[in-house]
Amino acid sequence: MLQKRFDGVTGEKCTLAAATHLNMMPKSVACKSEQTHDLSAQKAHIYEEPPAKRFAGDLPASIAMTPSSGTQEMPLVTARKPNSLTGQTTIRDGVTQIVVTALPNGKSETVYDTVLSDTAHRDDAIYCYGPEGYDDDDADETASETSTFSTVSHDSLPPICAYGHTYHGSRRLFSPNDASEARRQELQHMLYKLCLDGGLTAAKLPLDDLPPNEPFHILDIGSGSGLWAVEMAQTYPNVEIVGTDLSSALLPSSVPPNLTFEIADAADSWPPSRYDFIHMRNLVGGGIRDWDQLLRDAYAHLKPGGQLEFTEVRPRFFDVDPEQADLPDLAAGEKPEIGAACLEYEMTYAEMCARIGLDVDPVPRIADFLSSTLGAESVRERVDWLPVKSWGNDPVARRKGEIVMEMIGYLENWTLMLFGVCGWEEADTRALLERVKKEVRDPLLRSYTKVTFITARKPLDED
Repeated sequence: MLQKRFDGVTGEKCTLAAATHLNMMPKSVACKSEQTHDLSAQKAHIYEEPPAKRFAGDLPASIAMTPSSGTQEMPLVTARKPNSLTGQTTIRDGVTQIVVTALPNGKSETVYDTVLSDTAHRDDAIYCYGPEGYDDDDADETASETSTFSTVSHDSLPPICAYGHTYHGSRRLFSPNDASEARRQELQHMLYKLCLDGGLTAAKLPLDDLPPNEPFHILDIGSGSGLWAVEMAQTYPNVEIVGTDLSSALLPSSVPPNLTFEIADAADSWPPSRYDFIHMRNLVGGGIRDWDQLLRDAYAHLKPGGQLEFTEVRPRFFDVDPEQADLPDLAAGEKPEIGAACLEYEMTYAEMCARIGLDVDPVPRIADFLSSTLGAESVRERVDWLPVKSWGNDPVARRKGEIVMEMIGYLENWTLMLFGVCGWEEADTRALLERVKKEVRDPLLRSYTKVTFITARKPLDED
């Protein structure tokens, strides 16, 4: 099967001023797990951290990690369209204006008004990433033969250089696509593996017992830097994996032969393909505005008996209950609590997302929607508590806290563009982020966040 790869890297450069790359993918704490929507509750257990293992795929040279001190120049990841694509339909890029109207009951209603831009043009194209790299020859033919998703390429839009970062040209993604985001996603991947006892899925998949010639198809929605898809393909070489994302900027330059990346928008119509497992994680802030429709599409494209997994870190800080958490000794009368800066950030972030029509925290209703609305079975919701900074007595919990603290150093990745679009000055945003960083280092303030793994199965008798 022919496979193609879209490179999308030019020699153009932009100067990125060094910033205290502060990101936080919300926080983390003790190794506790909760289970709802399932009769068979299961607790996460403590384990020794496995040796560090890096994925084999190499990041493109254009986003190789560089020191954050001083001023650095980094190639701007722009889009070049393959010159062999001909006879395509030119369309205009839709710019969505969002109006949030306050209703008498205190809730809000989001209205979408799509306007066509006269300047943002692009060609219909499908870009496939495979182990052979990208080839311009017969790109259109290959796309029609091998693509799972038929979509307009969002990579043809020039990137945005702002706030010391580069961003996807569609303006739908508020996190950057540069070296700092690659590192943040690597940390996040490490954190999830700690929560899963070194595993890659919360779902129980029959991959270890799969006969060599029995097909098993996996779809990874929102692959980002491709870490999960690459490691999954390396671990299970007999499965076929398709990873999709709006951007090619962070995808590795080489991948296993059983993995193909495609540039696609999960909010667009899906092709008729069916999968044994659909994996979704970290999609909050990734341009998804209709979570119900995303889940409907994913569920509809599962084979009978197929499973899906939805993973997100809650964008909230939670107070620690000293009676339930593994806390170090506290002074008499001392109570661990969330600091004012963290609360201000949490509330402001939620407000900014609401202004542009993003559901910042869809997790609380996902499991019930899968079960009650879609009819999924074996719906399980597993929650791991993640400490903010390294506190507590359990070594695994402390390691989680260390990773979370490093991730807080990249909090600006989720914040600068979003707050800027909503009218905040960059200086004010950075000042708030600095107060959050200072506060989470305070040994007297202890809080945590949660990562939620939701899994569900499509009944065997449902087509």
